[in-house]
Amino acid sequence: MRDAQGQWIVDPEFIPPLLSLAASPTLVSELGELLHRLQARRRRLMAMRRESNARMADFAVADVSLFWLLNALNSAEPVLSELHQDPSRHPELLYRELARLAGSLLTFSLEHHLEAIPRYRHASPEQVFPPLFALLDTLLEVSLPSRVIAIALEQGADREIWRGRLHDARLREGADFYLSVRSSLPPHQLQSRFPQLCKAGSHDDVAEVVNIALSGIAIKPLSHVPAAIPLRLENQYFALDLSTDAARAMLEAGNCTFYTPESLGDVKLELFAVLRS
Repeated sequence: MRDAQGQWIVDPEFIPPLLSLAASPTLVSELGELLHRLQARRRRLMAMRRESNARMADFAVADVSLFWLLNALNSAEPVLSELHQDPSRHPELLYRELARLAGSLLTFSLEHHLEAIPRYRHASPEQVFPPLFALLDTLLEVSLPSRVIAIALEQGADREIWRGRLHDARLREGADFYLSVRSSLPPHQLQSRFPQLCKAGSHDDVAEVVNIALSGIAIKPLSHVPAAIPLRLENQYFALDLSTDAARAMLEAGNCTFYTPESLGDVKLELFAVLRS
C-alpha cells in the first residue's frame, strides 16, 4: 500500500502465512483486545451471580443461559491468555481455540449459524482471522449486550474545553458517568488536582461556572474501575456525582462540557456511561 506521500509501505493490517503468531503484531494485538473483552464480560457475569452458600455459587433458574455463557468464557480465557503470552505457537492452535469459542457462543445467537465460522486456510490467514475476530465480537455483544456507552468528546481549539452530546435516551433514564483521564502530570497529582480544577456540566453551565469560579458537577476519584469500562493502565478514573442540580441540568440539556485548565497538563479525556439495567 502507499502512504500519504505516495511511498510504498507494508500494510500493518496484512497477515501473511505464518509459522508463529509472533510474526504478526496485528494478530497478537487482536488477540489481546479479544481477551480484554472476554475478561470484562466474565467479570460482569460473576457480578450477576449470587452466592447461595460459602461452598457453591448458584444461578437462578432463569439464568441458566448465563451459567453456560460463563462456562464458555472460563473455558476459553486461560488457553487464549496462554497463547497471547507465548505467541511462538502455530496460528492453527489459535484458530482452533477461537473456532471452539465461536461455536459455544453460537448457542446464544438466533441470527448466526455454524457456517459463519471460517475454515482454517494456512496460506490465506487474512481470510480466516479478521472475519473470525469480527464474528466473536458480534457474538459476545449478542450473548451479553454491553452496558457501557462511549460518549464522543470533541476538544475545542483552545484545548481546554471538551464537548459531547448525550443523545441516547437511556442516559437520562439511569446511568453512571465516568471519566478516563490521561495527563502529563504524575498520577498522584492528577488524582488530587483533577477533581478540584476540572469543571463539568452542560454547555451553558460550564461557561458560567468558569467565569465566576463555581464548582459545577462534583468529580470523585475512583479506587476501583467498573468492569464494563475499558481499562488503560496509564489513565486515572473519576466518577461524576449525578445527585446535584448541575448534573440534572446536564442530562436535561442533552449535552456535556468539561473545562480542563492548562495547569492539569496535556490532558486526554474519555467519557463513558454505564447503564444501571
